[in-house]
Amino acid sequence: MSTRVSLSMDKDWSFHPGDVKEPLQMTHSYIYNTSKAGACPGVPQEDFDAREWETVNLPHDWAVRQPFSEASAANWGYKSGGKAWYRKVFAIPEKYRDKELTIEFEGVATHAVVYFNGSVIHRNFSAYTPFQIDISDRAHFGSRPNVLAVFVDADVWEGWWYEGAGIYRHVWLNIKNPIHIPQYGLSIRMEETSENTWKVNLFTNVCNQTDKDTEVRISTTLVDPDQELEVNINNEGVICEAGEESQVETEFTIEDPKVWDIEEPNIYEVITKVFVEDELVDSDRTVCGFRTIAMDPEKGFLLNGRPVKLFGTCNHQDFGGIGVAVPDSLHEYRIERLKAMGSNAYRCAHGLPHKELLDACDKMGMLVIDENRNFETSEEGLEQLRTMVLRDRNHPSVIMYSIFNEEPLQGTEEGRRMARTMREEIRALDDTRFVTGAMHGGIDLEESAVDSLDVCGINYQTEQYDSFHKKHPDMPVFANEYLNVFTTGFHYAFGVAILAMVLSLVIFVINRKKFPDPSKKVAAKAGDATAVEMSAQEVRQRMYALFAVFGVVIFFWFSFHQNGLTLTYFAKEYTDLNLFGMAISAELFQSLNPIFVVSLTPVIMAVFAAQRAKGKEPSTPRKIAIGMAQ
Repeated sequence: MSTRVSLSMDKDWSFHPGDVKEPLQMTHSYIYNTSKAGACPGVPQEDFDAREWETVNLPHDWAVRQPFSEASAANWGYKSGGKAWYRKVFAIPEKYRDKELTIEFEGVATHAVVYFNGSVIHRNFSAYTPFQIDISDRAHFGSRPNVLAVFVDADVWEGWWYEGAGIYRHVWLNIKNPIHIPQYGLSIRMEETSENTWKVNLFTNVCNQTDKDTEVRISTTLVDPDQELEVNINNEGVICEAGEESQVETEFTIEDPKVWDIEEPNIYEVITKVFVEDELVDSDRTVCGFRTIAMDPEKGFLLNGRPVKLFGTCNHQDFGGIGVAVPDSLHEYRIERLKAMGSNAYRCAHGLPHKELLDACDKMGMLVIDENRNFETSEEGLEQLRTMVLRDRNHPSVIMYSIFNEEPLQGTEEGRRMARTMREEIRALDDTRFVTGAMHGGIDLEESAVDSLDVCGINYQTEQYDSFHKKHPDMPVFANEYLNVFTTGFHYAFGVAILAMVLSLVIFVINRKKFPDPSKKVAAKAGDATAVEMSAQEVRQRMYALFAVFGVVIFFWFSFHQNGLTLTYFAKEYTDLNLFGMAISAELFQSLNPIFVVSLTPVIMAVFAAQRAKGKEPSTPRKIAIGMAQ
């Protein structure tokens, strides 16, 4: 009996932008017949003709290929979303009959309706949450084709940044025996019981989809970073009841393991096998790392018992002209560059990242704040939250789960109750990591979501740190999000750098008398009820003090070139920028070659400063962070 098989479904999809309207027939026969299983008319049907459609491979983001449009929002990089169909016809060999068959979508932006062999089998409501669909009952085997169709609505948005459009992550056909380890069915707890001695508890869920109780035996192998066998344990047989899911615990001790750290990210691999009557029926594997984490209100973050200052960045998932359909290799490139820059922490702003990114963080020693997209306690919202925890709880790089970002309900009793419910859902699945949220208001109110958090993350609002620490002396606090006030955030090829320097010098000379005094007090955050007047110098001093006094973590906005909420976002707010005596309009700015736009970063920022001196305050000046995005 073979074990599980995972087949890529990325190749050869038929793609059609826009909806495909099926002519309605107002007859009893048509209405009656299309109300039955497998009878959804049009695209989901086997006889639908899609030969004229475009053939695409996944991951796929159709929005990034759209022309720039003033009708679209600057938040989304002036790219339109729209609606589209994907369709794939494929065969399943006869040998997979009587197996469990599931189709796994790692990410679809944004809302999606999935059809299989003429029936609606799933509706998805989040671009960031993976989902899996069981097609075992509906699959055709042998020569008869299967039809998988996905209708995507990307006019719906979840965020105020570029979210892309389409099936932008991988899709898999997973084939397992009736007795198997389900998706996310392995979880690991590691505890240092004494110096260099660790207790390991591995929990293995086993599904029995047969019609009789069955005895199974679990074999566990731990492989060290050098791919050498560390531990091999065989459990005694346990009975899994028919039609039920059982959990088997394996406990063992390991002496002097190689610790996972930001400097030496030693990754272990756990391989779990399921046997029935000495026959291998399934196997699965996961990563783990031996490390301890703690948050102290006075010492800050501690990794393996020592205080570590976290130099973090907030990052959206898209990558410039590529959009959100990011090739796997670019995740490693992103983390490599951030590590080279000196960063050691990564905030997934503001939704579940690609799993390949977490793999890269594990491998390279980058600590992660794993962030949920939707602050909701509906069943759908909680299921999205559970999926994040179940998928990511074994990654040693993940140190915190963030359940919201700048929510209007954050300073209310309602928000406090919601945060508590979400925190308890997380703890039921993983109580080894901290629960946080990005507060941006309501911090000092009597009823606040912060009361339901393990660690308080504060976005901006540097003036709130002292009062918060005084009110909550036992709660750790960190700068969850702040402007990049120390560096440009860009690296240039040599020739582009020279061009940028020359242009910057020219602009500085033209506008040198217009630059504001850096010691002058200005509103730190317009549109913020808690805004105070602070100078740029005072802001820097305050951020340094946070490191020195509270030992906190600080996450600055940082981005590789991306769509939406970047320089074009700012350009739309300034229509008379002085560049060589000419007015720069948003239309002219967007017409420039992207490479030239990147080279103009210091130029544009210099002009922004000059315009600010004229008294033209932007509606949200905290977003003026060189090339940064939210």
